[in-house]
Amino acid sequence: MAGDVRPPAPDDPVRSGRMSGMGATVGRWRAGARSELRRQLREVERMRRITLVAVVLIILGAYPTYLLTQMATRDPVFNSLDTLGVPDWATGEPTDMVFGSRWCIKECRFRERNLISQRAPEETARVYEQALQAAGWQPWHVAGCPTDLPGYTCWTRDEFTLDLYVREPPCANEPLRRRPTVGPTAPTGGAGPSEGAPSTVGAPGSPPADDCAGAAVTIKVRNVIDDPRGHEEGVGPEEPGGEVPPDATPSGTPPPTASPS
Repeated sequence: MAGDVRPPAPDDPVRSGRMSGMGATVGRWRAGARSELRRQLREVERMRRITLVAVVLIILGAYPTYLLTQMATRDPVFNSLDTLGVPDWATGEPTDMVFGSRWCIKECRFRERNLISQRAPEETARVYEQALQAAGWQPWHVAGCPTDLPGYTCWTRDEFTLDLYVREPPCANEPLRRRPTVGPTAPTGGAGPSEGAPSTVGAPGSPPADDCAGAAVTIKVRNVIDDPRGHEEGVGPEEPGGEVPPDATPSGTPPPTASPS
């Protein structure tokens, strides 16, 4: 019939060209999508690796950084005292006191450390003196150092001076411990104590059964330019720079023994 329109043949070149063009476009789009997906996956993997490395570095570097910061901000004199070759029994209960400027602004820094030793003052003083000499400290024989006090010595090294005072612990100076022990008087008639009974008579001035052992250690460090000893003549133990510790008499003798009541 004259008005009929026939569909294009399957091998129509126009239709085949359109289909091939659409297929090429879809193929390029799929290839681009796969490439973009692979790029995003690589980016995610790279960020994961960077995060893991950062976490490891933070964990490994946190503690050393803390130690370095502590060493940088802490007084180097106390760091030096920490490295003294003193046995553990002589370094108990350390207590530090500091005042003044580390850079000597208006007032130079004064440092003091108090410790408790488990052994006698003589043995404690010996190990501390040996440790100071091994660390480069030199004995300082200067007017104003109260060497008449047993266990008191003065030292110097570089720009610092050091006072070492090793003495009996504070409990040894309690009046009750120094009072003489008086035993019971014997009954009249010459009768002595019964046989087998323990004797309660103690020697005058003998310590009680719970003896106070050990020693107290005080270390004072100051800058040599701020220490009047060595700069002024005739500085005595009663004057600044040669002050006597509060728990000792100027002559170095123990407090007087209380008379029996």
